[in-house]
Amino acid sequence: MSRPRHPLAFVCAAAVVSVTLMYARTLRYGFFWDDFAVLRPWPSGELWRAWVGPYRPWEPIAFYRPLTSTYYAAASTVFGFNALALHAIPLIALAVLAVLTARFVMRETSNRAMAGIAAVLVSTHPTLATSMGPWIANQYHTFMTICLVAALLIWQRGRLGATAWWWRAAPWLIAAAWFKEDGLLLPLALGLAQWWMASHAPQGVLARPSRRAWLALGALVVALIVWRALWLPSPLGYGWRTPGQMLANLLRAPRYVLLWQVGPPAVAWPAMAAKAAILVASLWVLVRARTAPGARLVVTGITLMVFANLPLMFVSSEGRWHLIGWGAVLMTAGALGEWIARRPRWGWAATAAIVLALAASSVERLATFAPCSTESLSHDAEMAETPDLPPPLRAWLSARAAMCRTGHYTEFSVPMRDLTWGTR
Repeated sequence: MSRPRHPLAFVCAAAVVSVTLMYARTLRYGFFWDDFAVLRPWPSGELWRAWVGPYRPWEPIAFYRPLTSTYYAAASTVFGFNALALHAIPLIALAVLAVLTARFVMRETSNRAMAGIAAVLVSTHPTLATSMGPWIANQYHTFMTICLVAALLIWQRGRLGATAWWWRAAPWLIAAAWFKEDGLLLPLALGLAQWWMASHAPQGVLARPSRRAWLALGALVVALIVWRALWLPSPLGYGWRTPGQMLANLLRAPRYVLLWQVGPPAVAWPAMAAKAAILVASLWVLVRARTAPGARLVVTGITLMVFANLPLMFVSSEGRWHLIGWGAVLMTAGALGEWIARRPRWGWAATAAIVLALAASSVERLATFAPCSTESLSHDAEMAETPDLPPPLRAWLSARAAMCRTGHYTEFSVPMRDLTWGTR
């Protein structure tokens, strides 16, 4: 039997089907928490201030995310409060991310099983469901990760040649950092991943980054940090943290992504057991199979997790789960793929059990964004206290709990042009 001419087509189809099965129900979801704060009329002057200052010009938040602000303004202008259209955006973006992830893994390993596992995990890993789920204001996480994967694909194709791949990847790396600060150190992450791969590849197969490459990557990181600092009242964002807080920040996101799982015990404990099995399998790959294709995924995933977790460690307690979660997808695909390659029967059975356990936790996580969930109603009460909230929104948020109790829930659908937002 001849091999399929387009092996990636099957993997891409699995990615799209997986995203659809997991997220199709979220098309009926409404708005969540600060969706109402960012889905608002954006005057041109306000959008310009987001490019030369904090990404929410009406709030004293020291984050520089100009592409995020542009997305908010564009989505508000085009869709207003059309919940169905706005919830289609994350579903499409996740499908694109899953396909790009499959392409990256397939190129890296030439292993369809690893590519398929990675593609399916994009939609079934509970960390990504939490940070890239049906929370419209949170969609910059997905866009940031898509930019990262685009840069990885350029790095992947160019690292074997003499061309300066980092200049071609730079626009995507800049875009990732301008969606969210987690991308500030990603250029150095790619250099370190290439150094490790070259150190464990047969001699002459892959060169270590040259001095010129390190200088270029370091200069890009410094430029991103300086550019961000120029436009913010506080260069770092929050006050400087104590050593104990810094350690807690360093461990918070990896602990959740790699082991801990919140939610009801019926789904939390199986997900934690699945994550523990992934950690063990990844450790085995690093110790016993360092030259195997799966090891490259494990190392790349771990490197991205570390460098995505560092930028705000010293100044923030914010959970940085998104890029760390995508790094966990690579690590999991590499570890389980090597298990399958060596013990197919047991490997496939374990992989199926692990993916199902993670998917069950994702289903539970996605339900927390539903309009009448406890979390949504709690955030409604908090959002209703916002001083400059338009009266129609305030009244609707205050009434949603009653609508949910009676079962006659209707989504807010007042056109943007009919709303008036105050300024602080």
